[in-house]
Amino acid sequence: MTIEYKNVEGGTLSTQQVNFAENFNKVFSENEVVKKVEEYRNRELSAITYYRDDSENETDLVNLLSVFSQVPFSIAKTNYVGSKKVERFNYYDLGQLVGKSNQLYDQANELITSEHIDITTNSPIYTDTTKYLYDRGRSPDTCLYRFFYNEDGSLWYAEYKHDDPYDSEHYEACDFPKIKHEMGLTDEEMNYYLTADFEP
Repeated sequence: MTIEYKNVEGGTLSTQQVNFAENFNKVFSENEVVKKVEEYRNRELSAITYYRDDSENETDLVNLLSVFSQVPFSIAKTNYVGSKKVERFNYYDLGQLVGKSNQLYDQANELITSEHIDITTNSPIYTDTTKYLYDRGRSPDTCLYRFFYNEDGSLWYAEYKHDDPYDSEHYEACDFPKIKHEMGLTDEEMNYYLTADFEP
């Protein structure tokens, strides 16, 4: 098991830097695969994410983590759909399931889709689903658009440059052909963003 420290943006921290950091993550890996992440905020443990493999039982992990930790924790399971990575999270507080979410990543390990799941019906909550579109050609790894959805899973609107307070802009449905042309998307690629469906 190897341990490394990262800042909240994912950059690596040295042991000396950690001594002065208020907020950081402690990452435990096994054979270069992340097994557990401890989140420290104001130098106190605030949350744990455990990545389980097929040989591990979630109920046993919940019982174990509940005994050794009084902070909220999540248990994640990773699998692949073609070349895309899917991470499914179950969130627990005091040993009780309180939430679920799924995240889909592309080949560059950039987040494409994030959705929350209703723990009663086990169905997606479309109003809590967000999809991301990146400009690989001009600004690698830069998310240019975020897409938001209605209760029925239909597209509500798209937001351009959401992290730029001076240049952000909303696009309605009539503007989507412009987005498709600007980003050079195929019909299949654009259709993925027109609904809240999780898997392409």
